[in-house]
Amino acid sequence: MIADDHALVRESLRALLGNEPGITIVGDAGDGQQAVSVTTLLRPDILLLDMNMPRLNGIQVLRALEPLRLHTRVIMVVAAIEKSEILQALELGARGVIFKHSPSDVLLKSIQMIRAGQFWIGNEAVADLISHVRLMRRAPGSHMSRDSFGLTTRELEIVGAVAAGYSNKRNRG
Repeated sequence: MIADDHALVRESLRALLGNEPGITIVGDAGDGQQAVSVTTLLRPDILLLDMNMPRLNGIQVLRALEPLRLHTRVIMVVAAIEKSEILQALELGARGVIFKHSPSDVLLKSIQMIRAGQFWIGNEAVADLISHVRLMRRAPGSHMSRDSFGLTTRELEIVGAVAAGYSNKRNRG
């Protein structure tokens, strides 16, 4: 499913992804409230969610979807995003962040990886994200636990793997 307030973006993604084997676009939404309603109704496997939309932004959509415990995996599609917003999106259940300036093959790869149960964060954001988490941990009065940063055990494993230099690519031997 595609949720973006720009019709041209929705139509372009529909055209791009509609030709891919194994991908069927089941619906779309032009604002955040529609994104919540259509996602709740259709329960897609993957939701490509624009961060900046009218009525509800991407974070607000994630907040509205979180208590529903849907099995929809969300990829935030962003022109730009703050490190704190990435953390917030991940905390609220997003599985990935991809930048709108990314090539189409990167989008397809992110969908494949997230479908396989992995997380995807644009490479240029990873180093900054880790630095931000470390700074937040050290901040006096931080609401983040010194041990967990407010993340689940699995999310901590993933951040640890990223910090250790692992990538989303699978090594084939």
